[in-house]
Amino acid sequence: QMIVVPMDVISQKQMVMNDSTYKHRGSALHVVKSVVANDGWSGIYRGFGLSLFTSLPAGSIWWATYAGCKDQMNAVQNTTFDSIPALGRQGIIQVS
Repeated sequence: QMIVVPMDVISQKQMVMNDSTYKHRGSALHVVKSVVANDGWSGIYRGFGLSLFTSLPAGSIWWATYAGCKDQMNAVQNTTFDSIPALGRQGIIQVS
């Protein structure tokens, strides 16, 4: 988020520029200089809190799911095919 939010701020400022403004002052460097001059360095991170508020729950769910799947896969690796329940074997066969 520390990198994504400033890139979003810059790209959003560029998107709302009209063509003539974009041609003269549309580079990322010009936009950064303009934001810092008008709003200070905190302007580059405008929306950072909301970004964290929305990404932390999704990230938490993703990492928890990843850890659970990893544990399940490790458990499957340490078992023989015959010890897997029939429905699980059927799913493995269909995926393979």
